[in-house]
Amino acid sequence: MHAQRSIAGLAALLLLASCAAPPPAPPEPPTAALERQARAAEAAGDHAAAARLYRRLAALAPPPRRQAYRLDAAEALLRGNFQDQARRILAELDPAGLGPRAFARRQLLLAELVLAAGRPEEALRTLEGLPGTGLPPGLQARLGELRARAFAAAGNRLEAVRERVLLARLPLGPEEAVRNERLLWGLLQGLSDTALEALATAPPPDPLTGWLELARLARRTPAAALPEALAAWRARFPGHPASGTLLASLEARARKARPRRLALLLPLSGAYAALGRAVRDGVLAAYWAGARRPELLVLDTGGTAEGALEAYRQAVAAGADWVIGPLAKGPVRALRHLERLSVPVLALNRSGEETPPPEGFHAFGLAPEDEAQAAAERAWLEGHNQALVLAPRGDWGARVLAAFARHWNGLGGTVLAAEVYDPAATDFAAPLQRLLAIDASRARARALERLLGRPLAFEPRRRRDADLVFLAAFPDQARQIRPQLRFYYAGDLPVYATSAVYSGHPDPVRDRDMDGIRFPDIPWVLEGGHPLAEALRRLWPEESARLLRLHALGADAYRLLPELPRLAAFPFESVQGAAGRLSLDPLRRVRRELLWARFAGGRPRPLAGSPPALPEGAGGEG
Repeated sequence: MHAQRSIAGLAALLLLASCAAPPPAPPEPPTAALERQARAAEAAGDHAAAARLYRRLAALAPPPRRQAYRLDAAEALLRGNFQDQARRILAELDPAGLGPRAFARRQLLLAELVLAAGRPEEALRTLEGLPGTGLPPGLQARLGELRARAFAAAGNRLEAVRERVLLARLPLGPEEAVRNERLLWGLLQGLSDTALEALATAPPPDPLTGWLELARLARRTPAAALPEALAAWRARFPGHPASGTLLASLEARARKARPRRLALLLPLSGAYAALGRAVRDGVLAAYWAGARRPELLVLDTGGTAEGALEAYRQAVAAGADWVIGPLAKGPVRALRHLERLSVPVLALNRSGEETPPPEGFHAFGLAPEDEAQAAAERAWLEGHNQALVLAPRGDWGARVLAAFARHWNGLGGTVLAAEVYDPAATDFAAPLQRLLAIDASRARARALERLLGRPLAFEPRRRRDADLVFLAAFPDQARQIRPQLRFYYAGDLPVYATSAVYSGHPDPVRDRDMDGIRFPDIPWVLEGGHPLAEALRRLWPEESARLLRLHALGADAYRLLPELPRLAAFPFESVQGAAGRLSLDPLRRVRRELLWARFAGGRPRPLAGSPPALPEGAGGEG
């Protein structure tokens, strides 16, 4: 009986214990919640907030975690392009007190800062001594990427190629591997034949030697012989890391869709006639310079939607198997809205729509929106994040302003203020004073004078939070706006623009006031020695400077036709053209990668980082 009572009591105790509340969980460390907030802020793109949280964590954490949080803060600031603040945090870190991994992170961040500032040689010196092995794979990949970028920016393409070949051996993610291969192939395409020979250091199946032989093969082999040459290359370099996508894109060169009968739909009468004739002349220059010329049919659209639709019907009835044109935005939109295209089209403008086009519709043009986006990317890569925008009143200015602001915000930058000006004006004081907050500075001074009841010695000041100006302007306006920026204490702000700022031919006397303005433009404008461009200058000396960009558009449109299937099938592929390096986006729009220049002494001077020019006709007839 006693034993039964003992068992019953034990059971009751066990039951009570099972019903009792569990012991409280240990309190979460105060740093855990802050770290979650910091990671969330980074994921949301709020790099400044993330950096503030990491600095709070560093104040709470013991070493060596304190140094890691400081590096996290510096990295967040660098991703947000707050370069001065990132530089100050890195300066606070004593290299002697850092472990190997933290020291490597510090040097990588410092190298990114000096590379963004345009000092690639200093970036390479900063990376000296970091081990190529022994670091975590992520840091190894960052080291290789930075060294490749720095060598390329310093003009040493040979070493940039070596770095990207080594980088390809690391366990990269799928997107990083494709990007590295695309950049590696671009570097190889920019090397001379002599350089390709000099780089080879080891016999097959060495990967670097395989890349060099593949580049030489792609450059020298006629299109019809490429499949056989590639088969021999595969046998010599089994297991080479060149992707199947790249090799398939090379094989596709042998299957170019060359037109037999080509129709040009251009406005040769009406308001756009001069532009249409310029494009036609560019097409004809490339046409007569090439071999295996198709039958050519030139049809006048009159610059209207109805004229373009009628010309397209005529082209179809005449048996055309490709159409180039129309040119004006309205006719392009009308053709794009057809439910079915009997003959594929390379339109010479954008419709402005973001919906998928009908099958066979491609769009190519000198869209100013592309150049505004390029300016945003260039300014961001050069370390800026607080923009002021000035654009002319009207449709062109609104489109350029919107394109810059949209892309700038997407990169993580801030448009502090935007103003429009009258393009017919000669004095831009009012919009500039509003843009630079000069009027606000004067208003504060007047309020202070009223408060004190006496006049004050006063010098107006511009806002200090901006670090660049994006200027949408043509030469006549830019020649006046740039000096007025200096007058209003903004001469130290870098100014980015589109190609519209340059007339297309050197005019150092009139353009001297534009010194410092950075802008993108096409190879035919910024480089000399292009045979077709020189031929057009000789034929039409008065028109060539003013219309050279349209000549380039026509020449590229003609030479691009055989490449369109390959560019559509292999999105990372591109061809070098008169209007830039050309590729296709998912909506079959031709994208242009342009050269960059900066006015100095009234003349455009090439800027470091511009993509190299390839030989005339690369990617054309082949």
